[in-house]
Parts: sequence; C-alpha cells; structure tokens
Amino acid sequence: MSLNIAFTMENKPMLVRIILSALSLSSSFSIGFASEGTTSLDPKSKLSCIGERLFQDAWEYSKGNYSYYQSFFEPFYKEILDTDVNKVREKRIRLMETSRRIYSAVASKQVESNTRIPHTTHRVWITNAESPHEIPTERLQTYFNNLGILEGNDWEHIFWCLDKTKIPQTVQAIENSGKNIVVRELSEIMPQFRGKGVYERLYNGKYYTAVSDVVRFNLLNIFGGIYSDFGAVFKVDLTPLLDKFDYLFGQEGYLVGTTFVAAQARSPVFNAVLEFIDNLDRVPVEYRSWGDHIVTPRWTALGILTLMMDHYTMESDRVLPIPYGEDSLVKTNHMGSWLGETPMAIALTSPQPSF
Repeated sequence: MSLNIAFTMENKPMLVRIILSALSLSSSFSIGFASEGTTSLDPKSKLSCIGERLFQDAWEYSKGNYSYYQSFFEPFYKEILDTDVNKVREKRIRLMETSRRIYSAVASKQVESNTRIPHTTHRVWITNAESPHEIPTERLQTYFNNLGILEGNDWEHIFWCLDKTKIPQTVQAIENSGKNIVVRELSEIMPQFRGKGVYERLYNGKYYTAVSDVVRFNLLNIFGGIYSDFGAVFKVDLTPLLDKFDYLFGQEGYLVGTTFVAAQARSPVFNAVLEFIDNLDRVPVEYRSWGDHIVTPRWTALGILTLMMDHYTMESDRVLPIPYGEDSLVKTNHMGSWLGETPMAIALTSPQPSF
C-alpha cells in the first residue's frame, strides 16, 4: 500500500504555499530498482557481523531524540506536511523492509556491483578568515586512514575549504599524504550554490558548524557521494553499500544525522532540503518559534534533513540508517569533528541563528 503524505494547500498561509509549491517540483524524480532475492548472511562477512548491531535501534521504531525535537517536528508535520509521526513511521517500516533485504544480499555477497551513489568523498573545513585554524594532525590522520579502507581504483577524494592560503599546513599535509586528494575551494561551486543568503548570514555570525551543514547539502546535491566530518571513522569498506543503496546516513535515534551522509547527485531529498533553505525567509514569523529550545539549528541541519528524508524518499528507494559505534559501519567522535580543545570552530551560542 502506498503511503500518501500529500500537501493540503487550503487554509495555509500564502508564504508556506509558495515554499511547498517550490518543494513539490522535486517529488517527480523517482529511483527504481530491480528485485533481489532474500539471502542468508555469510557469517564470515564483516558486513554480516555488523548487520545485527545495525538494526538494534530500528530507525522506524526508534524514540531516541524524538522528544527533544518533538516541538519542532509535530507542528511541522501538521502545518506544512499534513501528516503525523504515526504515518511517518508506517512509511519507514516499508522502506526498511526493503533495506534489510538488500543489506542481507550485499553482506552475503550475492549481488552484482551496480554503482548508485558516486564513489566520491567530501570533507569540508570552515574556519575564520581573519584568524584561521589548521586541522589538528590526529583529525587529518583519521581522514587519511578512512580513505585507505575504501576499496577500488575509481574513488575520487575532495577536500573543500574557503581559501587554501589560509591553511597552508593542512594543504601541505593533504598533498603529501599519498591519497590522491584534490584540494578545492568553495568559490568553485558558488555559481551552483543554493541557500547563499543563509550561508552568508551563518558565516558572518560565526556559526561555522551550521555553515558546514549548508555546504555539505550543496556538495551532495551537486556531486553526490559521501560526506563525513573529520571525526567520522569508517569501520569497513563502504563501497558495496554505495553500489546498492540510494541514501546512507548516520542514525541518531529517530533523526537523520549529518555527520555522515551519502546520496546520489540531484536526489529528491537534498533538492528539497536546499529548496526549503532557499525559501527560509518566507517561513511565517509565527512558525519560527517551533523547537526554540533545540540547541543545534533545526531549520538548516539534521532537523530539516530528517523531515525531508521522510517526506521525499520514494517507496522504491533504498535507505540505510547507520547507528554510530565501534561495532557498526561508522564510528564518530560526535561534535568533536568541529568542536574540541582547539578553537577549530565556534559553538552555537544561541538556540537558532536568525533568518
């Protein structure tokens, strides 16, 4: 049975109608897949060993972090998406039935490779232009080690920054790493960059973590591939999963995390996220207080990504939530990717940057 989460346009403020009209354009994109039979897991496979851990806190049933975001999600569901958490969970159940079957087939090596998500990695470093900070050595080493885990000769690795000349030690370390990493500046993609107004306000306000969220959404939309923070550690080769899934992301209980996320270029979800950010100024003032107690930016980070992932995934999409952990596919030093003993970035000091 197809889940229908339709927009009801009647009785909605005109500005929200404009946002939804723009967002609805992305819903016509569909990704199909060929049916693959269920297979038993090979006990010798690293992926199969992790499989049980992967689904312990089932994304479709998880209550983790939901209560914290409840005051944001519930009015958004009702006023903008015309749905509720129960309907969202019903859709997740159907998506995860497919995902478990596909994961089982991949883990037992019973499927042919067929690249869906590009074999491209993205790392981003945002720092203050006037007093820039280099990336700590241990973070860079984690980055280099991660790339060594990914198998195959067709991988492209891109490190993104604002200005190479501001972080010369970091650039030199990357160039000397032997990992064939290309260092690029964000100015190269500014002609295609979406949400520029929000990006500039966040950067000028020194909300560097929030800036990086807008950047990673753009990179995944333009190029596709894997984005991960410097604190993320790959525990296994992720190549087989990129070849069989449409979306991979770090699961934070109920939430779709942004520390690790992978997708195809121009996917419906990231197109919708950026369409929303593009129209953020049009959100009615009375809606902007939703989830005021939430410390991280809910309108431009994992809050909006969770909502758009739930709404814009197709019934045919293959979605793989990955809980972080030593015995999972990805381990992360959460928030340590940006905040730590060194002043790599400035933590958010107010609940939500203004927009």
